Amino acid sequence: MMMTPRRSRRFRFFRSGRALRIPRRGQAPLLGVLLLAVALAGCGLSGAADPLLAARVNDRAISIGDYQAVLRYARAAAGVSNTPADWQSPVGRAGLGVVQDQVMTYLIQSALLDDQIAKCGLTVSAKDQSAARGAVEQTLSQLRAQQGQHPEYGPVIAAYTPELERIFSARDVGERTLTQSGAIKTPSAHMREILAGSMAEAQQLRDQARKGADFGQLAKAHSQDTQTAASGGELGIIYQGQITQLGSDFDKQAFVGVTPKHKDGCLNANTYAAGTVYVITPVRDQAFLFEVTQRADRPIKGISDQQTQQTALTGWLNEPVMDQAHITQYVTAPTREQPAQP
Repeated sequence: MMMTPRRSRRFRFFRSGRALRIPRRGQAPLLGVLLLAVALAGCGLSGAADPLLAARVNDRAISIGDYQAVLRYARAAAGVSNTPADWQSPVGRAGLGVVQDQVMTYLIQSALLDDQIAKCGLTVSAKDQSAARGAVEQTLSQLRAQQGQHPEYGPVIAAYTPELERIFSARDVGERTLTQSGAIKTPSAHMREILAGSMAEAQQLRDQARKGADFGQLAKAHSQDTQTAASGGELGIIYQGQITQLGSDFDKQAFVGVTPKHKDGCLNANTYAAGTVYVITPVRDQAFLFEVTQRADRPIKGISDQQTQQTALTGWLNEPVMDQAHITQYVTAPTREQPAQP
């Protein structure tokens, strides 16, 4: 039962535009593409241009038109997997609520991307803009090419309006710009783990480590994780937001004492409290004990693996950037008693 860093975004319903490519071999993976690889963006229209707002992020407005365009696409994608996302039934309302929350989260993330690009003084290149548009157009062409074999893709293709293409491209450009900038850094740490047989055992092992026992030797002697025990529980460098299986509380404990530094709103560095951090997380009738050391900023640009880089960017947006933002949301998810809006 190895607790490996999950190489995906925290919100797994949607993924970045660069992941929106259809595999060359086989047709089944396209469903995963539809549900896991949608690029979303909040386009910062002003209230004067569109007085109907879905949300406001700092001084950037997310229009209700953009929200509706993305929601139409998301509901169509959910329909491909026969997942109810409507207000006619309790199950459908629950599904629609999940979709609405994910759509809104990504629109907010996208507005934060644009906000940080501006505040950090980064330049959006014409090359990246062209590449983003090309990726979206290629994806749409591939979907159309496969529609003959998969007529259920029809509603998804129909939802691919010019507005949606603009939104997808804008999100992709924002991610490209930030991940290619050496100025943007994200919290990270070196981690080792022990899978203990119980919470009590995890606490005992933590106390031994605090008293000076070598964590690696403890892992070799006691860890029930056969995949990491031999290496002393080694996980390597982990970025904030990378271990998603344990929820957001894990990051809050592992990166406790991390304070964002910002100049004119650009959140590109952090300060760290000194010392080793131990995190215990129960999993069924067992418990993980993590040793967290070498906490430091590392440039997102320097991450060679694209999926890990994407995860680090999302963790940076969801934690320090979003925590410092002023967000007002006007659209809410449906309940079992109330229909969805809008």
